[in-house]
Amino acid sequence: MSNLPLVLWASNRDGVATFCAGQALQAVGVTPLEVVGQRFKEIEFEPFRGLAEHVRRALAGESFSSQIDVQDLTFEAWSVPLRDERHQITGATGVIVDITERLRLETELSNSQKMEAIGRLAG
Repeated sequence: MSNLPLVLWASNRDGVATFCAGQALQAVGVTPLEVVGQRFKEIEFEPFRGLAEHVRRALAGESFSSQIDVQDLTFEAWSVPLRDERHQITGATGVIVDITERLRLETELSNSQKMEAIGRLAG
C-alpha cells in the first residue's frame, strides 16, 4: 500500500478522518498523522481541502468523483458512503490517485499524433 501512487482514506459519520494511507501523501508532503482525527472540512492542505465536498456528498449517500489539482500534480478522487448491514450510512471512504504521469503521457501521445498527421498532410 505504501508503494502505490494513491491515498486511501475513511471517515466516520461526523466527517472525521479515521484512516489515511498511501504513497501519494509523500508527493504533497503530508503524513497520515496530520489527517487522521481531523474533520475533512477543517483540513487546510491539499488534496484534502478538496475532499470536504466529497465527504459531505458521500455522507448524504452519493458516490462522487472529481479531479483535484495541487501545484504541478493532478489527482483523481473517488468517494462513496460506508454502510452497515442495515444499509445505514456510517461514514465515507475513498481513494485519491496521482494521475499526473498519465496525463503527461496522454498529452505527449496526442502531440505526437498531431505531428504525425501534419507530416502526412505535408507529404
